[in-house]
Amino acid sequence: MEIEILLKMAIKLLYIKDSYLLEINVNERTITHRLAMYLQMLFTDYDVDCEYNRDFRDKKNIKFTQEEVEKMLSEIKAPFKEKIKKFLEEDNEDYLECSVYPDIIIHKRNSNNNLLAIEVKKQYSNEKDDKFDDQKLKKYTHGDGFGYKYGAFIKLGKSCEEIDIIWYKNGMPYNYNINPGDCIMNIKIREALFNDYKSISILVKEVHSLHVKNRPDVYADVENPFTEERFKEILSDGKTKVFVAENSNNEIIAYSIIEIMTTRNVPILKERKFVYIDDLCVSSTHRRKGVGRMLFKHIVDYAKKSGVDTLELTVWEFNSDAIKFYESLGMTTRNRRMELKI
Repeated sequence: MEIEILLKMAIKLLYIKDSYLLEINVNERTITHRLAMYLQMLFTDYDVDCEYNRDFRDKKNIKFTQEEVEKMLSEIKAPFKEKIKKFLEEDNEDYLECSVYPDIIIHKRNSNNNLLAIEVKKQYSNEKDDKFDDQKLKKYTHGDGFGYKYGAFIKLGKSCEEIDIIWYKNGMPYNYNINPGDCIMNIKIREALFNDYKSISILVKEVHSLHVKNRPDVYADVENPFTEERFKEILSDGKTKVFVAENSNNEIIAYSIIEIMTTRNVPILKERKFVYIDDLCVSSTHRRKGVGRMLFKHIVDYAKKSGVDTLELTVWEFNSDAIKFYESLGMTTRNRRMELKI
């Protein structure tokens, strides 16, 4: 599912960019804050909050029966029992009510749209210490609770390959030991080599076919829209870069051709430097898995290092999926090229 892929992407970013924090064993709140930052980058249609203790405007409380609390406390080591007892605010006949502060939630504020609740533990935490998070995630995802569609318990490891994730749904765990090293995590972005021509040409053909189908008045249905000679020219052009996304099977599953450009020497235009994305395509069998976002982020990083003012591209109006994708990444429309067929 896409939510699983995006969560694993965010974890990968945490280990790439914040490995120092993990090495020096900082407080979990620092780590969850950084992870939430990367999640917000990926879950653009949602709000990502840390320790968000509100259900609309009310405090976020969950209720445990006496039986649940007794079982929970019996499974947790002694030093942690006091911490749980401090959570308990009211001692009623039927239940004990507890204020909770989920480490991270992905939701839409002031609504019932609760997508994912996350609890995080560092690698050195005792297994018994994890029991309370287990109970909370069951409550978060239960229909009678806050109605989170999913829950995730993340046990951080020394490396990204040693992480365990337990998923929760409908008040119960339902998938164990999902390795963040799988799927999107094994994809690397690199510059293209001439040996990549065949793989890239297949993707170019895929893009060209889409344009021929929707605008046959503009695009010709040619057998090979991307020749070897053209690829050689691009690779030898110092202002042009070709980036590819390669999976663990050494397959090219996405590519992008970009060019560093400057405005024309026109008196009425200010001189500026920008990166233009000429092409960006993800294989149809690997879409909606985070590959395009990863490739786009690599281009953004390259653009920043190149000292340009903006990142620009052109997209056809018929390509609504591409428009939504670029808008989700923060791009906006700066002008329109219009036509009148005669």
